[in-house]
Amino acid sequence: TCTIYDLDEAKTYYFVARAYDTEGFESADSNEIRYDPLGEPNDEITVEAEDMAIKTSGGYTTDGWNIWSNGYIADDVNFQTQGTYTFDVTAKGSFAGGAWPTMEVRIDQTNVGTVTVDSSNWIVYTIKAYITSGTHEVAIAFTNDYYNPPEDRNLLIDKIIVTQFGINEPPIADAGPDQTANVDQVIP
Repeated sequence: TCTIYDLDEAKTYYFVARAYDTEGFESADSNEIRYDPLGEPNDEITVEAEDMAIKTSGGYTTDGWNIWSNGYIADDVNFQTQGTYTFDVTAKGSFAGGAWPTMEVRIDQTNVGTVTVDSSNWIVYTIKAYITSGTHEVAIAFTNDYYNPPEDRNLLIDKIIVTQFGINEPPIADAGPDQTANVDQVIP
C-alpha cells in the first residue's frame, strides 16, 4: 500500500505500479488506475436502445428495441481513457425452440462478451471489457433467432450503461506467484 498526500482535488490522476525483486528484475506496468476526486460527469454513459444510430433488424417496443431476427443495434461511444469498462445491458427475451436468446456485446464488431438472456422480465446483464481510448462502435447483437409459429425467439433491449471499472481501485502488478514471507526475509 502507499499513501500519496497533497493531491489537487481539481485534477485527475493516473497511476500504475511495478514490482521489483531482489535481483532487480522489474514487472511490466500494472493496470492503469484513474483517481478523480470530483467524479467527472462522463464516468457513466447511458445509451437508450431505441436511440441507437444503427439498427439492422427489429422495431420499437415499449421501453426499447425488439431485435426480432439475427442482427444488431449499435452506436458510437467516446471512451475518454483506456481501461476496463462495464456494459450493463437491460434486456429481456422470449423463450422459443427450447432456448433463450443469445446476446453479444461487440466493440467495433468484435465480440467482447456473450450472455444468455434467460428472463422475460427486464434484467441487467453485465459484461466487462478492456477498451482503448477513443470513439468505438458499441453494438448489441442477437445471434440465435428462431421462428416456427407460434414460437418466436426475440431479444429486447432497453438501454446500455457504460461505466469505467476500477476507478479509485488500487493498481495490481504481477511479479509472479504469491508468497508468504517473514519480516526481513528476502524473497528469491
